[in-house]
Amino acid sequence: MPWTGTYKGPEAYSYTFLQVSNYWKIEDFTITDKIASGEDVAIFGKFTYRSVTVGQAFTSPFSIHA
Repeated sequence: MPWTGTYKGPEAYSYTFLQVSNYWKIEDFTITDKIASGEDVAIFGKFTYRSVTVGQAFTSPFSIHA
């Protein structure tokens, strides 16, 4: 999975989603919770992707801390 790893800065988010879109079709992306404290923000949700290669879909939770 070429999009995995640790990245820093605003471009980290766009890089990840652009790389994922080369291999997966985004079928759903839902934000369920947002938490902010000072300069820290956390976002939680779920996404459903379908593999471009094999056609199988999966749904997974996600979280982002910025």
